Amino acid sequence: MATKKRTGSEPADDGAGVERKQRVSKAGSAPAKARAKGAAARPRLRASHATVDTAAPRAKKKAEGAGLRKGREAPPRDFSPRPPPSKRTPIGAPKRATKREAPPAEPTNRARELALSIAMAGLDKKAVAIEILDVTGKVDYADFLVVMTGRSDRHVHSIATGIEEALLRKNKVKPLSMEGLSTATWVLIDFGEVVVHVFQEDSRRLYDIEGLWIDAGRVPLPENEQKVAAQIDATDNQR
Repeated sequence: MATKKRTGSEPADDGAGVERKQRVSKAGSAPAKARAKGAAARPRLRASHATVDTAAPRAKKKAEGAGLRKGREAPPRDFSPRPPPSKRTPIGAPKRATKREAPPAEPTNRARELALSIAMAGLDKKAVAIEILDVTGKVDYADFLVVMTGRSDRHVHSIATGIEEALLRKNKVKPLSMEGLSTATWVLIDFGEVVVHVFQEDSRRLYDIEGLWIDAGRVPLPENEQKVAAQIDATDNQR
């Protein structure tokens, strides 16, 4: 069997040399394994120059915000021209189930006597500033308006109920309706041909029925009743 000759430049292949090679290979492989393990544990970094599509999420958020605001937006303003305000109309029409027929050209004696009886019943309850307005032919709900004033809500209540009782007792007439008795700042009593307004002083100045019917005729009280009314008014002014 032929044997390979060793040259002078080649190291001797003895047991010590093999052991040294094994130690070197083991020492070099440990750091390599550690570096590989650390690289796997670290997260991968995204390159700064990489492009990210952010247009879709932004568009979605914008659409959602628009949908939320849609319910809270104020309705569009109407700039169309408005019709001119209507002229001021007199108050005092009672609420009736059926309307009255066309008003007569002249008031009836019955309606005049009823208005005077109402005024005298108000005087009995110390009502002040009593006026009887002739509105025949001007409105379709009455021939006369009787206006008077009470000093307080209790006084107004007493005047209204006193008129109702006096007309039922003397004239056998019941009112068709009575409104405002609970608050007693303005009580409206409907007797058909005659409508009665019993005010507190502030409410009477506010509604100003006499000013609204400035062109209506005035019915004077009888002479004796005028003296009584003047005395009541003078006593009220002193208070």
